[in-house]
Amino acid sequence: MKVLIVTLDLNGPGGVAHYYKAVKPHLPNYVNFLFIGKRYKSWNLPSCFRLVVDVFNFLFSVNKYDLIHLNPSLKTDCFFRDLIFIMIAKVFKKQVIVFFRGWDISFEQKVDKKFKNLFRTFYCKVDCIVVLADHFAKKVCSWGYSGPVYCETTTVDERLLESLNRDKININKKITKILFLSRIEKAKGIYEIIDAARRLDQYPLKFIIGGDGSEMANLQKYLNKHPCNNVTLTGYLKGDHKINTYLDSDIFLFPSYHAEGMPNSILEAMAFGLPVITCCTGGVADFFADEKMGYIIRPKSVDDIVNKLKLILANPEVLSTMSVYNLNYARDRFYSGVVANRLLGIYESTNKKV
Repeated sequence: MKVLIVTLDLNGPGGVAHYYKAVKPHLPNYVNFLFIGKRYKSWNLPSCFRLVVDVFNFLFSVNKYDLIHLNPSLKTDCFFRDLIFIMIAKVFKKQVIVFFRGWDISFEQKVDKKFKNLFRTFYCKVDCIVVLADHFAKKVCSWGYSGPVYCETTTVDERLLESLNRDKININKKITKILFLSRIEKAKGIYEIIDAARRLDQYPLKFIIGGDGSEMANLQKYLNKHPCNNVTLTGYLKGDHKINTYLDSDIFLFPSYHAEGMPNSILEAMAFGLPVITCCTGGVADFFADEKMGYIIRPKSVDDIVNKLKLILANPEVLSTMSVYNLNYARDRFYSGVVANRLLGIYESTNKKV
C-alpha cells in the first residue's frame, strides 16, 4: 500500500499544518505528501491558476499511489476543489479517504439546501470519511454517505512536551495565570476575556493573551480605551517561548464560539496539565468532561467566565485534581504517536476493502 496525503504546506499556519507536522515523524515511508494551495501566493497567481497547478500536480502523482487522503474543510473553495480530486482519483480507480478538517456551519446549511446532490455524486463515492465531531459524522450520513465514518481528534506534538515536568499545580501561588492561546479573532471570545478581566481586576489573576490575527489591531484599540492592568498581549508564540508560557500558566481559557473542529490549543493545554474553561463547540462536545477537565461555559457569556474563575479561586485544590486528569487523558489520546497509529489503522482498514 502506498498513500498520498494531499494537504496544505506544512510550513504554513493553521490546524492542518500543525497536525501533519506532529504526526509525520511517526508515519512509515509508504506515506508521502502532495502540497497544494496558498504556497503559490508568492507567485502572484490568481486562485484559479493556483488550482490549475494543483490539479496538474495531482494528475501527475495520483497513479503512483493506492490510497489518496484528502483534507478539505467543509467550505466553498475546498468543497469544490476536492470534488475535482475525488473525480480524478476515482477515474484512476484509487481508494480515497476524505478527512474534513474544518466545518463551516453556514456552508453545511448550503449543502442541505443546494449541494446535497453534488455531495452524493462525488463525496459519497469515497471509501471512508473522517471527521472531528460526532455532529459532523451524523451530518455526512444524513447527506447519503453509507461507508465507514471515523471520529478523530487533532493532536499534540510530543516534541513540545520533552521538558514537561508538572506533577501538580502549585495551589499556593500568589497570582493565578490565565492563558488564551489561539488566533486573535472576535469569534474566539477575546473581548469576553477582556471584559471578564476588567471585572476581576481586584482578584489575584493575570490574563495572558497569546497569538496574532486579523483582530489584533482592534483588540489593542479596545485595550487602550478600556485599560486592564491584569492583561498582557504576547503576540505570536512559538518554540521555547510557547512551551514556557504553557508551563508558567495555571488555567487555559478558550471561550470560542467560532465554528471549531477540534481546537489544537485545548489539546495542548490539557497535555501541559492545564484545566480548561471553554465553550462546547465542534469536537469538544464529544470528549470534554465538565468539572473533571475544567468547565463548560455559554458562548459570549462574560458572567460565566467570571463565575467559573471565582469558583476556582474559592476552591484552588480543584486545579491540582483537574491538572492530573488532563495530563493522563491527553497522554492516552492526543499524543502525536498515538494519533498517527490511529490514522495508520484507518489506512489499513480501508485498504482491506480491496
